[in-house]
This record gives sequence, C-alpha cells and structure tokens, in this order.
Amino acid sequence: MMRTQFAKGFSSSSRGRGTHNFSTIPSSSSSISSIIKRRWENQNVPILCVAFLGGYIAHFYINYQKRKEHWYKVDRMYNEYVKRSEQLSDRIRRHIRGEYDDPESSS
Repeated sequence: MMRTQFAKGFSSSSRGRGTHNFSTIPSSSSSISSIIKRRWENQNVPILCVAFLGGYIAHFYINYQKRKEHWYKVDRMYNEYVKRSEQLSDRIRRHIRGEYDDPESSS
C-alpha cells in the first residue's frame, strides 16, 4: 500500500510527533541550587559585587533625582496655591469694605 505524500511528511519528520530530544534539560538529580552554586564559583565574586553595588547606587540616585524634581513641582504648586489664596482673601476683604475692583467704575 502506497502512502500519500502528506502522510509521508508527518511520519518522516519530527514536526508533528513530538520526538525532539531534550538533552539540554538537566536531570532531576542536579538541583537548581547546585547549578547556581557551580556557576557562582566560576565567576569573579568581587567584580560581581562591585557591579551589583554600582547598579544599586545608580538606581538610588536616579530615583532620588526624580523625587527631588517632584518635590520642586509640589512645592511650587503649594506656593502658587498660597499666593492665590492670599489674593482671594484680599479681594474678599476689599469687597466687604466697599473697595471694588471694577475697571468700569474707575474710568
């Protein structure tokens, strides 16, 4: 019996069958912690520590600059609010005393 080309394609290739060889996956006898420990031993620890601390300090400095910029914005907004509130209070006091800010009445 002759098979069709379609059937031959699936039987001869590994695309549809799941027959891949996953030899790169570590066996269950070697745990993840031992793999990390072996990799850590092969590295130059002082250089890694300095790189980590440098990255941490840079991260801290960037966040500090962002917070400082935000503080300035909030402080400026607060000062503008206080200034507007004082101006409004002055206008209300002058209105109560009868001193109007009507530009038409002054001419």
